[in-house]
Amino acid sequence: MQQGKGNTAELMNEKDQNYFETFGITMQQMRERMAMLGLGEADHQLCEHLHARVLRPHAKDIIDQFYRLLLQSNEVTKVLKNHHSLEKLKRTQTQYLNSLGRNFDQQPYIESRLRIGMAHVYAGVGLSVYMCAYRILQQLIIDLIPMHSSKRDILIAYILKITFFDMSLAIECYHNAQIFGLVGALKKIQHKAERLEVKLQKDGLTRLLTRESIFALIKRKQEENEAVHILMSDLDHFKQVNDQYGHLVGDEVLREVARRIKHATRENDAVGRFGGEEFIIVIAQTTNEKACIIAERIRTEMENEPIIINELELTITISIGLALLEPHADMSQILDKADQLMYKAKTAGRNRVEVDDVVRS
Repeated sequence: MQQGKGNTAELMNEKDQNYFETFGITMQQMRERMAMLGLGEADHQLCEHLHARVLRPHAKDIIDQFYRLLLQSNEVTKVLKNHHSLEKLKRTQTQYLNSLGRNFDQQPYIESRLRIGMAHVYAGVGLSVYMCAYRILQQLIIDLIPMHSSKRDILIAYILKITFFDMSLAIECYHNAQIFGLVGALKKIQHKAERLEVKLQKDGLTRLLTRESIFALIKRKQEENEAVHILMSDLDHFKQVNDQYGHLVGDEVLREVARRIKHATRENDAVGRFGGEEFIIVIAQTTNEKACIIAERIRTEMENEPIIINELELTITISIGLALLEPHADMSQILDKADQLMYKAKTAGRNRVEVDDVVRS
């Protein structure tokens, strides 16, 4: 049960926890279970007789003997790490014994048994040990019923019925705690998967989208029958930055470039690192004119202000190619066109935007 212990702790920490609601239990289900075990109105009177003649006079002896027998199990001694915890368990077990069977057909009784079961789950007591403990308790109580008592047989039958009912509630707890544990484990796996997915979607250096994520986004836009503008961009003379100042400075430049591109684009535009010093921007739901404005805004964001790293002031410019991808067009062809336009911008002097004729018209 250790796998679900964190989730069990959450259940235990809620003082007003309604286990009926949490576990989806109804009183109708409980009444049907009582009927299967033969528990009925007449058992309330038997319960009081048992308490008066057996449980109340011999409570301490029952508890002492109960734990003496339990402590013969190595599994139990692992749970009971010190004398203080044993004394605490004895007090809890005494409370259990004093309330055994009283108002068994009421929700508070059932809730209290579920809570006790959950406490044992949280303590790490195995279900098999818990079931054996019930059997030990049954026999200790039965052995204290006088042999000459006229009610001996019906009291034994009652003890078996009520302890089996309590055991069924314990099983309910173990079963549901296991489900909570599995659900919790699945949630953790899901969260890890989501974090991994985000990690795979984002470039480790710039925190922009990866090339694969951008491609997936473009495909989704095409499936949604939406035209998008593709901007392929490349930093001018970036190799000189790496060669002269080193890759650590180059990395800082790329981070700042990514920040500036994001600043120059709109919230619903997608910006990705295509590779090295190349960036790709996907502009959706806009006109040709506005796409050109955004491309120019990206260019001027680079040109207008030097990038400062430590004591270095680096003027970085960018060349951009802009093409329009219609919903039914070939994505690879349009990407290639945007790429060619970017190189055209470079050969034409760099630090400029070259726009496809389809966009310009």
